[in-house]
Amino acid sequence: MIQRLRRRIARPFRDAARKAMARGAWAEALANFKRVEAINPGNRSVLLPIANMHAELGEHAQAEKVYYEAAQIPEYRVEARIGMARIAVRKAEWPEARSRWESVLEAMAEDEAKSPVVRSTWSMSPAEIFLQSSLARELVGDAAGAERDLVLAMALEPPIRRSAAASLMRGRMLVKDDVRAGYRVLLSAHRRYSQDFSILYELTSAAVVAGERGEADRLARALIALQPDNASAQALLRERGLVVGG
Repeated sequence: MIQRLRRRIARPFRDAARKAMARGAWAEALANFKRVEAINPGNRSVLLPIANMHAELGEHAQAEKVYYEAAQIPEYRVEARIGMARIAVRKAEWPEARSRWESVLEAMAEDEAKSPVVRSTWSMSPAEIFLQSSLARELVGDAAGAERDLVLAMALEPPIRRSAAASLMRGRMLVKDDVRAGYRVLLSAHRRYSQDFSILYELTSAAVVAGERGEADRLARALIALQPDNASAQALLRERGLVVGG
C-alpha cells in the first residue's frame, strides 16, 4: 500500500525527468530523478538514470559513485559497468577503460549463462563492447589485443564492420602495413561519417603518407573547420607540413 502510494507520488517527477532527458536538459532531469529517489528510496531503478545524468553533466566522480552502487545490484550490474567504462573513455583513461570493458564482458557472460534472454535488456551488444575494448587496447599500445577484439566484434555482429568505430579501427590497423588500403577504408568511412573527427583526423594523416597531397590539403581544411581549436589537429597539420589558410 505505502509503496504503491510512493510510486504514484513519484510518477510525475519521473515523467518530467524523461521529458527533460529528451530535450537534453540534464540538470533538470537529474533534479527530478533525485526527487523520485527521495520519495521512494526503496526503488533502486532510479540509480542508473541518476548516474547517467551526472555523467552527461561531466560530474564524473558523482557518476562513478552511483554507478558503483548500482553495480552491486545483480540486474543493474551490466549497465552500471558500461556506464563506468564510458566515464573512463570520457576521461581518456585508456588502461582503466580497457579494464572496465573487460569487466562488462565478464558480467555479460555470467548473466547470459544464467538466462540467455537477458541479452535483450542490455543497451550495448557484446560485439559493441568488444569494439570499444579494441579501441581502448589500441590506444594503450596493445595492437594484438586490439586486432583480436575487433575480429571478435565483427564475427559476432558482421554489420558492425561498417560502423564508424570499426571503420576507424580497420583503417588504423591497415595503414600500418598497407597505407593505400588503410587510406581507402578511411576514405570510405569518411564518406559515410563526414562529421566524425577521429576518422577525418586519421584520413588526413593517411592521405599525406599515401602521397595524396592535394587531397590531404582539402581534408586538412575540413578538419580545422570541424574543430578549429583542436590541439591534436593543429599538431597533426604541423607534423605533416599541411598549411590551412586563406
